Amino acid sequence: MWGLGMTVLTGQLVNSTDESKNDVFDGYAVTTTFLVAAEDDAGAFVHQSLTVRIIGFNNTFGLDLPPLESISREAELKVRVQDRSGAMVADEVGLAWSALRKLIDSGKPLRIDVRPTEETSTPVTLNGKLVFRDDPDRETGFAGYRVTATYTVRDELVGAFTPGTASVDIVDGNTFRLDLPDREELGTADVRVAAKQPDGQVADTADVPVAELDEAVVLTVDPVRPVVLADGGAP
Repeated sequence: MWGLGMTVLTGQLVNSTDESKNDVFDGYAVTTTFLVAAEDDAGAFVHQSLTVRIIGFNNTFGLDLPPLESISREAELKVRVQDRSGAMVADEVGLAWSALRKLIDSGKPLRIDVRPTEETSTPVTLNGKLVFRDDPDRETGFAGYRVTATYTVRDELVGAFTPGTASVDIVDGNTFRLDLPDREELGTADVRVAAKQPDGQVADTADVPVAELDEAVVLTVDPVRPVVLADGGAP
């Protein structure tokens, strides 16, 4: 990797409190800062910063550095790790140029011992209501409707985000409440909320960003028309 192309610095985050739990770094940021030769000023160096973010249950990262010969040999390359809130969770790592070259030539990852922050639990409740298209102020007549929410949620066994569903049947009134997984367990995909008629047909849907789950959802439906038989009776 010593040449004119880009240099890839690989690394891995290690849980310093329990090395068997290295799947807790989703959303953590790894940032490196260094001095690199200025393109239009021979002999001058400028500060450069690169950041990558850990996604999912992974604990490895790769930083695409400029060619080694363009990085200053007089200043250390620094690497720091921050959690989802921006707090520093590891001692800053400093690599002299010679150590950086040796590490990259070895093909081994840079190990960074991390002190994961305590996970908080933020309950998520999705509230909303159904309204009739032609009579939006009416609050009765919704018995039999079902509201479902489809989302992605962290699955510890699979080691990935998998689909999840919550549902509730409307018995009285026109409002609904769905208890979803804690915000920290939800994936980044929008939550699909759907209102279904008593016969199972989808009447309306809404895609709600995770950041907006605190806002009430309004789904618009049409009243279910009774089926009238040829003799004038109802089934």
